[in-house]
Amino acid sequence: MLAIRMELLGGRWAASAYNDRTRVEWPPHPARLYSALVATWAETEGDDAEAAMLDALATLPPPRLHAPEIREQRQSGAVYVPVNDTSAIRTYDANWQKLNDAWLAREEALAALSADPGEKERRRLEKTVAKSERAIEKLRETVAGFLAQGEAPPKVLGLLPDRRAKQPRFFPSVCPDRPRIDFIWADAGPTMEEHRGALDALLARVHRVGHSHTLVTLRYTDDPMPANWEPHDEGGTILRWVEPGQRRALEEGHALHLGVEPRVMPARPVAYARCEEVREAREAPVSALAGDFIVYERCGGASLPLPQACRAARIAHRALVRFASRGHSDVVHRAVSGRDADGTPTQSPHVAIVPLPFVGSSYADGTVMGFAFLLPRDLDEEGRLAILRALGAWESHWRDEKRAAARMSPGDRGLADALDALDDERRIDLHGEHHTVELRRVRGRAQSYNLRDTTWTRAAREWMTVTPIALDRNPKTLWSGNPDAAARGGERAVASIGDACDRLGLPRPEHVALDRNPPLVGGEPVGRFPPFPEGERGPRRVLVHARIRFSQPVRGPLVLGAGRFVGLGLLRPIPRSALPRPEEDTE
Repeated sequence: MLAIRMELLGGRWAASAYNDRTRVEWPPHPARLYSALVATWAETEGDDAEAAMLDALATLPPPRLHAPEIREQRQSGAVYVPVNDTSAIRTYDANWQKLNDAWLAREEALAALSADPGEKERRRLEKTVAKSERAIEKLRETVAGFLAQGEAPPKVLGLLPDRRAKQPRFFPSVCPDRPRIDFIWADAGPTMEEHRGALDALLARVHRVGHSHTLVTLRYTDDPMPANWEPHDEGGTILRWVEPGQRRALEEGHALHLGVEPRVMPARPVAYARCEEVREAREAPVSALAGDFIVYERCGGASLPLPQACRAARIAHRALVRFASRGHSDVVHRAVSGRDADGTPTQSPHVAIVPLPFVGSSYADGTVMGFAFLLPRDLDEEGRLAILRALGAWESHWRDEKRAAARMSPGDRGLADALDALDDERRIDLHGEHHTVELRRVRGRAQSYNLRDTTWTRAAREWMTVTPIALDRNPKTLWSGNPDAAARGGERAVASIGDACDRLGLPRPEHVALDRNPPLVGGEPVGRFPPFPEGERGPRRVLVHARIRFSQPVRGPLVLGAGRFVGLGLLRPIPRSALPRPEEDTE
């Protein structure tokens, strides 16, 4: 085991978050610790043994952390400070160098002309003289001109204390309950033990980490505090750690910025979660829809707004049923169709299709990035194979259509080669009345956060609707202007949502807040969604947005209500780290 303890000598940690200069970084990112070690090694002319230790440290996995709770947090306002802009001097020096080079080029050309060269060489030298004189004349305006007038350029004058421009700076900081943070590598192995002496020597020389206000001491410890943060794929907090070769990357970066230019610390993002959250997640009740999570990302065609995506999900379901009836049996399995042999809605597990939109971010616009086919976890093997075969038939149909188009253009060899390259691609086309969406199956970890299964399935107590819930029972007076009638309607709506959670094998929520407007950025009000059911007889379901809180974390995907199999009632888990804390100063 390797553990490094960082003591905050002033009891305060000052460092801005990498993605928001106005907010404090907490817990401290392990990459900051590594950068402080490399900076100290370079400034104090560390030896080769310490360099080898730093290279070995960069090969370790991200550490677990013990970071105390925050006792006091300061969200500082903007502080306007003078700028040490060295670009003015560099520009001035560069112009002087260009002027000197042009002058030397002219003198050399004139000297060569005095030697009576041949006709061809003479013409080349005359052109060089003319070009140099034009450059000299131009540079005199920027360099020699202000010297003749006894004035300095405005940018150079701006370096004087009374004329410096000022830029806003932010200095957020926190005071933890205890001024110590432990970085813990439980599986460091014997490699780091070999570097123990070099590590101790370097730790003793580090005096700050992050901002210069954060004075620290670092030391190796055999008795770290119990970790309360650990790397976890479903974590909602991003910390930065390093990759092999980080020391070299920092050296190369410093050669470019020299400590004065803007720079970005090379690092890799790692998802972290509180250890308590990880333990709760292991014990969390699991949704009945938590089987296979098959994602198709949009790769072309129309861009769908969120309200139209639910209609597209119904079109996708009809297409899946159509392809399920090809080649295997005239009777479509109930896991695909959602209906028993007599045509009535089945009570057995069957596939659900939901849109995966861009929501929950400050810049989210609700654009649908793909669709997910959710297979229930209690689905039998026959039903699962029926769904997978239907998807396979749909993908084969796409390839057949493209090959048919290639045969109609036999001279287009490039198209044929492209189709051969696409043999391994698994794509489908979703044809709507006025649009076609091209979808490609995602294999492995999706690039986009909103297309990852963990984004929608991680355990959480708090969940918010992305698409509105189609209530199984009509609450009638839910939006009544009479407060008593609206309260009774709200109780019926909350009871309907509780029953929907029961059907997924989840506990009933301890709190439900209903609204017509979306709780997440990028969502759409219920009035913009098409009615459900659409184009069928019978009463229309009431659509509501909701914010749901359980007494314990539950694991998704969470899709509630009568429209849960065709895109309505999709909820997003909200990690605990993303929720406001009572002690935070939000002003």
